[in-house]
Parts: sequence; structure tokens; C-alpha cells
Amino acid sequence: MEDRDQYGRLLRYVFVNNTFVNLILVQEGLARTYFVGENRKYKKELLEAEKLAKSLQLGIWKKAEGCGDDCVNLNDEYVVFVNNCPYSCELTNWTVSDEFSRKPFVFPEFVLESGGKVTLYTGCGINTKQSLYWCSTGYECNAIWTNDGDTLYLRASADNLVLVYAYHNSNLLYVDIEQKV
Repeated sequence: MEDRDQYGRLLRYVFVNNTFVNLILVQEGLARTYFVGENRKYKKELLEAEKLAKSLQLGIWKKAEGCGDDCVNLNDEYVVFVNNCPYSCELTNWTVSDEFSRKPFVFPEFVLESGGKVTLYTGCGINTKQSLYWCSTGYECNAIWTNDGDTLYLRASADNLVLVYAYHNSNLLYVDIEQKV
């Protein structure tokens, strides 16, 4: 059995006074299952606990409570991009899409300053240095982001994928572009 994962973190099953702490955390939706190598002694119990927590929408599996129907309230659905780089990022003509996007958002002429953030709303509005608007239209439901989980793709060009960001159970994304830009 492995003692550590690929990042050097200790791999342990934790018991306190005969209470299986790992199992309790998964049952309450406070942790998800993750198995490394041969460390699968309690796999069946942990997977069953995770399945139950998901079905009961406990903890991290709880459905996001939005401000209403995303199909109607498109600006209640948004992504926040944060630039933690020590330099500005030129985002003009970069694109944002999700796993199922019909049409990606294309950044207008736009520079995200060092330490700055910009919110990209799904609905329509007037673009500013702090707010951009996708203005998704043309479908029965124009919402972009799936509240149960989705994946954001940020591209500098059609062939240049800069960032992939997956999330679960959220209607708000915070994307730190420092890691890949």
C-alpha cells in the first residue's frame, strides 16, 4: 500500500475511539472518495456512503441555491475571473465556453490588470472594466453554466487551451488565471 499520494500527502484511514472518521466525513457530504493505488480496504463502504450523501444532497453535494430560474435570470449566473499574476493579462479575442456551449463568449478588447477581477455574466448588459456580458440568446433556455457541475474552458485561440476549470454544485465560479497564463 502507498504511504503518500503523488503530491506527498499522507494517505490514512483515521479511527478515533473505534469511529471511522473517513466514513463519517463522506457520509455527511464533507469529503469525497479518492483512492490511490492499493489503498482500497474500505472502498465499498466509502463508495456506498458517497452515493447516499449525493442522493440526499448533503454537504458538498447540496444543490446550489440560486436566485431563481437561470433560464429567466441570466445575470444571476456568472463567472469571476481573478488575475493573481504580477502582470496584466491581455484577453482580447480569448474565448470562454463550457462543456456544452453552443457558442463561446469572445472577450472584447480587454486587459485584466494585475490583482484585478472581472465578472462575466450570462445575460446582457453594458461591458465595463469589472463586468462583461455574454448576452446568451437564441435558445429556449439561454443559461450556460449547469448548477450541478460543469467545466469552463478558457482559450487564447482555437488551438491554445489556457485553462480548464471543473466545478461541482455551484452557480458561481471563481477562476484564478494565474496558474496557466
